[in-house]
Amino acid sequence: MVSPGYMIKSDGVNRMRRQERIAHWQGIVEKQAESGLSGIAFCREHNISLQRFYHWRRRLKNEESHGDSTTGFFELVPCSARPRSGIRVRIGDELVRSS
Repeated sequence: MVSPGYMIKSDGVNRMRRQERIAHWQGIVEKQAESGLSGIAFCREHNISLQRFYHWRRRLKNEESHGDSTTGFFELVPCSARPRSGIRVRIGDELVRSS
């Protein structure tokens, strides 16, 4: 029987789910930052793959700076009480679409 949250690979090794991997690597990245060690020294000391560490650090930073952009949707809120007032989409100060 497989515990909830785990998948069994063909070789019988448990694998973490996506959210568990993210939490695991967030912890590692935070520990490295708190340690005062360089990424290379930290990974060497903790026997962590340097390539994996930098991959996850970059990925977590990108997700943090872009927020939760996993859905690809955003809410449209009417800016006027008038019916059929049109749609305007702005990204920053730039008008992208108007109808």
